[in-house]
Amino acid sequence: MFTTVLSAALVSTLAIRGVRSEFTIDTPQITQCQPVQITWTAAQGPYNLIVVPSDDPCNGILADLGDHDGLSMTWTANLTAGTEVELSLQDANGDEAWSGPITIAASNDTSCLAASSAAASSTLLSSGAVSASTAATADVTPATT
Repeated sequence: MFTTVLSAALVSTLAIRGVRSEFTIDTPQITQCQPVQITWTAAQGPYNLIVVPSDDPCNGILADLGDHDGLSMTWTANLTAGTEVELSLQDANGDEAWSGPITIAASNDTSCLAASSAAASSTLLSSGAVSASTAATADVTPATT
């Protein structure tokens, strides 16, 4: 009798783990300023997707890609080449799926970085971290609020 109960408990636990393990997110190759399709397997939608730094995934969000009802979305990666990230997906039940580490690949396209670069340059100038002569040689458009 005890063996039967134990076996049933083990099978139930494995079945639950099997269902939970089906909630995964792919680890795509991401290139600066290029569209990338991000896909995941079914769980309980809607899903919230964020991009976090690989070295400190719990303490910073690099991009909030919003809520999604489907099982994929396309994002134009507005992060600079060399940035190391992970994708974090949370379903309606609070369960999470994580990609593997991803390093943003380089591209000649920087058009998606313009606003971020201008804001960063403006912040550096106001903090005194960049000299006025250095800033004058950069192609910087002032950020608007």
